[in-house]
Amino acid sequence: MRSPFVRLGILWLAVACDAVPAQETCKRVRTFAVDPVELLAGRRSKGDESLLVVRGMYNYHFVSASTKAAFEADPEKYEVQLGGACARMGPLSGYGRGDIYSVHDGRIYLFASQQCRESFLEAPQSLLERDDEPFAVDEAKRRRGLELLDLAVKHAGGPRIDALRSLRQRVTHTEKHGDREYRVGETLILAFPDSIRHEDSWDDWTGGQVVVGTRGWGVDSKTTEDIPLAASQVRAVRRIANRHPLAILRARRRPDFLASALGAGQAGAVVGERVEVYYDGCRMVLTVDPESGRLLALQARMRGPTMAMADALVIFAEERTVEGVTLPCASVIEYDGTKPETAPPTTTTIEIDPQLDAKLFEPPAPG
Repeated sequence: MRSPFVRLGILWLAVACDAVPAQETCKRVRTFAVDPVELLAGRRSKGDESLLVVRGMYNYHFVSASTKAAFEADPEKYEVQLGGACARMGPLSGYGRGDIYSVHDGRIYLFASQQCRESFLEAPQSLLERDDEPFAVDEAKRRRGLELLDLAVKHAGGPRIDALRSLRQRVTHTEKHGDREYRVGETLILAFPDSIRHEDSWDDWTGGQVVVGTRGWGVDSKTTEDIPLAASQVRAVRRIANRHPLAILRARRRPDFLASALGAGQAGAVVGERVEVYYDGCRMVLTVDPESGRLLALQARMRGPTMAMADALVIFAEERTVEGVTLPCASVIEYDGTKPETAPPTTTTIEIDPQLDAKLFEPPAPG
């Protein structure tokens, strides 16, 4: 959970923020000393330590039994959002400070610094990450959209795609901050149908998130403490997994899956047939070669290099076939029509149905 940069939603898209990795161990419980009920009413009142509620990673203090009761009756309304992550950097970033906060749209957000707070307040809607909305589709466009996806499945491996039990994919590269160069890696493990492990590494430090069903927790190689994820953080991890091409193709038979053919068109430098898809809070547009079924591009709303939400266009530059499954393994990316200065890393390993240790999806045992 302590990653100094926020991964952008599919495995081979990785852009670092300005921070150098802070390999700080997790403190199990943090304190928000201002009464959150009073704060949402427009009053900044320090709470009494004897009037305490522990929720997630935070101790909350209250000025009175009545504000404590109000919090307990509707904790999701009054608690700090994003599990306490810095709202400027996103739900999977490091923790904000309990003394640097702001109220936006009736919710309390924390920040890692005053600079983060000021930047957030300039354009909060561009920094808050939310699920996408579904779209309406007519039957003819739906049928053609599903035909294109079935063609993409055939190209990717046919029946092998729906029969997969798991996938492990890793990218590695180096990044320089100041005079120091770091070995940076990112790993995504999908254990179907509903388990995800997402890791970032900097040299000898590894941190990330695990989601099983609706429950999630953070992992950190510097501590063995259980780090629970808030519901918004669980959703952020699911969005990362949902944007993986393999996950999209496997999801086409879900009850909530929508597909709508948009016709022939161009995505950046590639031309193909475009199909808009939606499931589990993620709305994307795929460009498919109508002859071969190869996936050519993906468009989605996700975090860009400045950590603001952006319209991303991913051009799939290369493919790799492993044990009968063909997946994109390199990309060119633009955010709001602009290419970042740093090229994204390419995939170093893809494992199909690897033997996974059950402990990868178990909460850390207390140290």
